[in-house]
Amino acid sequence: MGIIEKTDLDEMYNNLKSTESIIFDIRNYPKQTILPLSRMLLPKNTIYYQFNFPYTNYLSKFYSRKNTIGRNNPDYYKGNVVVLVNENTQSQAETTTMMFKQHPKVKVIGSNTAGANGDIIRFNIADLETCFTGLGAYYPDGKETQRIGIIPDIIIKPSVKGIREGRDEVLERALEYIKNGH
Repeated sequence: MGIIEKTDLDEMYNNLKSTESIIFDIRNYPKQTILPLSRMLLPKNTIYYQFNFPYTNYLSKFYSRKNTIGRNNPDYYKGNVVVLVNENTQSQAETTTMMFKQHPKVKVIGSNTAGANGDIIRFNIADLETCFTGLGAYYPDGKETQRIGIIPDIIIKPSVKGIREGRDEVLERALEYIKNGH
C-alpha cells in the first residue's frame, strides 16, 4: 500500500477482481487510495469511523461525526480481503484499515497498529516545532483506537528466529489463513 498510486488502482483491480483473495500489506503509509479502493471493494456505503472534533469557540466541548465510505456497489470484490498490519500502520494507514474492516470477508492479520490516528496540529514555541492530535478517533461503535491501535483479528508478531531467517511470518500467516480458512 505504500507504493501503489491512485492512478494504478484500476489496473490493479482489473487484474485481481476475479481472484479468491487479495492481500493488502499496509505495514507502511498509503498514498491516499482509501476512497477509490472503498468504491471498488465495498458492497455499500457504510460508517467506518467516528471522530470527535473540538468546538473552537467553547473550551472543553466536543462534537462527534460518524464518517461513511464506499458506495452501493453490486460489483464489489466478493473474495477474501486480507490486511497485514503492525506498529508501522499509523494515521492514514489506520483509517484505511478501518475502511477494509467494512468488507464482509475481511481478516486483519498482524499486531496492533500504532494508535496514532487523527489529524495533527503543528505549532511553534520559540524555535521548537511540536504537534498534537486534534481529533479523537474511534471505531463506529465508539470504542477508542488512539493509543490502543486497530486490533487484528489474528494476532501474529515476527519472532527473533523468523527475523534471523529473513521470513515474513505475518505474510506466512495470511497465506495459511487463505489456504485453510482459519
